[in-house]
Amino acid sequence: MDVAFYTVANAPYFLGLTGLVNSLRLTGHTHPIIVLDAGLTASQRAALAGQCEFVPPPPVAVTNPTLWKAAGPHARPADVIVLIDSDIVVTGSLEPILDSARQGHVCAYPDPDSARWFAEWDTTFDLPPMRHQTYVNAGFLAISTRAWPQFIDRWWGLCQSIRTHPTLFEGARNGPTSQADQDALNALLMSEFPAGALVPLAATEGPITQDAIRDEVEVLDERSFSCVRQGLPVRLLHWAYKPKCWAPEARSRSQYHAYARLLVRATTWPDAPVRLPKSEIPYWMRPDPVNRTRALVRRVAGTTFRSLQRRLAGGN
Repeated sequence: MDVAFYTVANAPYFLGLTGLVNSLRLTGHTHPIIVLDAGLTASQRAALAGQCEFVPPPPVAVTNPTLWKAAGPHARPADVIVLIDSDIVVTGSLEPILDSARQGHVCAYPDPDSARWFAEWDTTFDLPPMRHQTYVNAGFLAISTRAWPQFIDRWWGLCQSIRTHPTLFEGARNGPTSQADQDALNALLMSEFPAGALVPLAATEGPITQDAIRDEVEVLDERSFSCVRQGLPVRLLHWAYKPKCWAPEARSRSQYHAYARLLVRATTWPDAPVRLPKSEIPYWMRPDPVNRTRALVRRVAGTTFRSLQRRLAGGN
């Protein structure tokens, strides 16, 4: 394969995965999509079978499925691998990034904590001493295996070396491996790779934080997925943090933002390659006036109840 996209998903991420797959197709990306199946149901796999290839997880138990991220390209390699999280909606062409990867650049977006660095990564991962450089987010990564033939084996090996380490998502304290595969990736880039290999992509074109997506991204055209941030085109929206907007614990929050709108567009419009019934979209994400009002009433009621609880507790 020349180019392939790789992601990891389980049953609770099915809506996000479907949005990712459809948004790739609807923005012109015809490359193979390889899904490491971390626990999808048979019906979910069947729904996506026409667009995706599924590979089983390796027989290696992990604390967090993201540590399996390198296992997909390890099982089904391509000349250019694009690792992309299943909570991403693609909003524009990724071809300029693919061309940069073909030229030997490692392409990724800066993490919100772009200065993250631990000197002990060298001993933790048995690597050369660390240098400081931009810490990148592992939710999107494009790299050429022709230029860097050892990359996947090395990253997969580092991920396996910390497979039992608890991560932030399991409540672990912040430490040198609490970001799991992302810490392993950055430790590798900051040691064995030359300093000029990494080309951090423009943060404005790949919003990662919920605040940036809620407050700064404007959807220009839902049909084409066109949106801008600070007047500049956006290539993808990454809802990286919890709760995911489709999760039950997110129902008390406003979901009328760019990611939720385009996720609904990608999964329910008639042109969706894998079209889901609107009943599979949580009511608090549905754009119709009735469900938006229903969600608003629930948010207001929840806010009022919590405020009353605090007042009563203060009074006691």
